[in-house]
Amino acid sequence: MRIRKFVFHCVCFLLIVFAGCGLLFLNSCNNNQKGSKETDKNTNDSSSTKLENKKHEAIYSLNLISDVSDVFDGIGLYIAYDSINLENNKYLFIASHFGDAVIKIDNKNIYLKEDTTLTPVRINDSIRERWLGKGIQIDIFMNVIKDEEEVVYMKGVLQISSRDQKKKINVYGMSAV
Repeated sequence: MRIRKFVFHCVCFLLIVFAGCGLLFLNSCNNNQKGSKETDKNTNDSSSTKLENKKHEAIYSLNLISDVSDVFDGIGLYIAYDSINLENNKYLFIASHFGDAVIKIDNKNIYLKEDTTLTPVRINDSIRERWLGKGIQIDIFMNVIKDEEEVVYMKGVLQISSRDQKKKINVYGMSAV
């Protein structure tokens, strides 16, 4: 009789220990999921955009395009880093009037086509465009800062993204009308 009680108490003790370990495990998994959700929410905040950009800095090695003579005929849009003067002829992104564009990544020209399903392209002084090619999507969000007779100057953001990577860059742009 004493042995049965002892065995019963041992089994009950072991069940309580295993149940407690299971609850601790489930709680830690739940906390990890909450942490990843909070991280996702934080990456959407504008304050964390700079951190996200730094995190992805090494992903895209963007190079400037300096010789534009052999890229396209009828270039319509030049985009440069916001820290570079547009007249220096060093551009981050170049697009033609005919729906073709190029960006240089890892010293290779990546040719893109305009996504014409994104309409309207211009609303008042805001411009948005999307370019696609080789698994890369370029979204351009610009505001007109100076509108001259034959040239429009803009300021905004160029966002480069692929399936699992994203980088935003502050840019200046110039478009030939």
